[in-house]
Amino acid sequence: MYRSLLGIIVGGLLLIAGCAPKPAMVAAPLGSHDALQSLATAFEQQSERLTQSPNAQVPEDRKMFVETVFQSAGYDYSTTLRSLNPSVFDRADQLHRDLAELLVYPVKGYAVEEAAKIYSAEDLEHIKQIQTWLR
Repeated sequence: MYRSLLGIIVGGLLLIAGCAPKPAMVAAPLGSHDALQSLATAFEQQSERLTQSPNAQVPEDRKMFVETVFQSAGYDYSTTLRSLNPSVFDRADQLHRDLAELLVYPVKGYAVEEAAKIYSAEDLEHIKQIQTWLR
């Protein structure tokens, strides 16, 4: 009797957990000092957990690292990457440049062919666009 009751309870909890709303995927706001500070803190904390410097990582590992940084700061990397609008990007604004540089960090110093291995076609276009803005 207790086993069947336990089974019903566990099943109910799993059903509830499966139906629970997922947290919204939030983009880091462009030009926000607080957002960049949160990302910088998360970058430092996540760097300390690595066995090697993020700079020494291959693009795929760097991308996973940056995704973790964004998640730790309460933001979503892909959503942020896709949300940057060229009409509001200001090359002269250091806050804009810092966020853009973090977004392309996974492929910094690598050829476009390497980026194509780890990004969808849509995200790769955003990466290329951001790299153009940063020039």
